[in-house]
Amino acid sequence: MKKIYLLFVFLTVITCGFSQQIHSPAEIVKIMSDSKLSYEITILDKTIECTDFSEKLNYHDCYRVSTDSGLFTYNITVMIKPNRCLIKLKTFFSQIIMIVHWYTINYH
Repeated sequence: MKKIYLLFVFLTVITCGFSQQIHSPAEIVKIMSDSKLSYEITILDKTIECTDFSEKLNYHDCYRVSTDSGLFTYNITVMIKPNRCLIKLKTFFSQIIMIVHWYTINYH
């Protein structure tokens, strides 16, 4: 256990030591002006359009299959046989709900 803990501490220290430094905008401008390379910062004249991938999203109970002839969407069908214990629990809880409902109607 001590070896695992020491390994974890060692890896944490190493990864923190080599992590990326985040610079402020003023530092970035200073780095750019001190660099031998020339940089150009301008505002874009027109917006860059993003591709709309909303038609490729899957919703809820379906999955997609991509074949040579196209992209097909199929519904997911789940075939689960309920366990006897689960059926007993369902009837037990439904009876409790009925009793609570009857109690709230008659005594409140």
